[in-house]
Amino acid sequence: MNRLNIIISIFISALLLSLASCEKQWEEPKFEVPIYKGKANKTVADIISKLTVGQLDSICSSTDKFIVEAV
Repeated sequence: MNRLNIIISIFISALLLSLASCEKQWEEPKFEVPIYKGKANKTVADIISKLTVGQLDSICSSTDKFIVEAV
């Protein structure tokens, strides 16, 4: 039983060391503000049509650029 405890503690120690050594730096996406040219390029109905029930993660991808005019 003592030998099993030693093997388990070595395994857990190796697992913790490998997780602690991970590099946790992410590349930030470039943020670009759309330029308003006096006309909206999306409507509220366009945004609602992209939403699906149970999936509220995002309404646009990183390449979408849209300006909404709403009241």
